[in-house]
Amino acid sequence: MLGYFEKRLPPYPDPEPRLPPKGFMAFVWAATPGVRGYVATLAVLSAAISVYDALLFAMLGRVVDWLGQVTPATLWTDRGPMLTVLAVILLASIGLGRVNTNSDCVHCGGYSGAWRSRPSNSPRLSTACPSSVATSA
Repeated sequence: MLGYFEKRLPPYPDPEPRLPPKGFMAFVWAATPGVRGYVATLAVLSAAISVYDALLFAMLGRVVDWLGQVTPATLWTDRGPMLTVLAVILLASIGLGRVNTNSDCVHCGGYSGAWRSRPSNSPRLSTACPSSVATSA
């Protein structure tokens, strides 16, 4: 995955770097040619995750309210479809989170330095990432 992004940006751009402009937004604009779309996508996706998180807690509050209003015997008959939708959304988010955290850039690239600095008596943390072992040999 990192190779995809490495091919999109030249590591050493042709023009000589200039002194960055003053002001935060002017600096960000001057420092991000070629990656502005990625930065915008990252910002939109981060905002979407935040909205999802807030809605998840709001839905949890609704479930707590339902538990106070409905008897346990009639909870499933009264709120069954909505509980099913909530369960599907939660299971899908767990699956998406699992896919995201199993990617090589997060699992091996992001944490490998911290894991390798652990004591050697902890075999799970001291083992190298399988993909890094294959590429370093």
